[in-house]
Amino acid sequence: MDTQKIPDPNYLTQDCSAQVVLQNHMTPEEIKKTIYTLNSEEGPYKHSQENEWDPTKGMQGLCNTPGPDLPDLIKVYGNERRAMEADPQLNCAYKIFDQELSPS
Repeated sequence: MDTQKIPDPNYLTQDCSAQVVLQNHMTPEEIKKTIYTLNSEEGPYKHSQENEWDPTKGMQGLCNTPGPDLPDLIKVYGNERRAMEADPQLNCAYKIFDQELSPS
């Protein structure tokens, strides 16, 4: 299996499992018909990309983005989680879990 540069296969088991399915159990046509993909820099990592992958700035970016303007999917990676743990002022980023952000 081509791990596509997954840095830590033991930690990222779900990523490796997805690669096994994609590479060994699906045709390109099945993938195109059944899997929805999106640009990670426009969605889950938008706050990171816009802040040059600086963990503190990325979390501040989430804090400063109004709820309705947040992407539908957000990924807070390890260094960002550690930045939040080190600086309680970044806890405002937890708003991404606020149920009221979703449209009624």
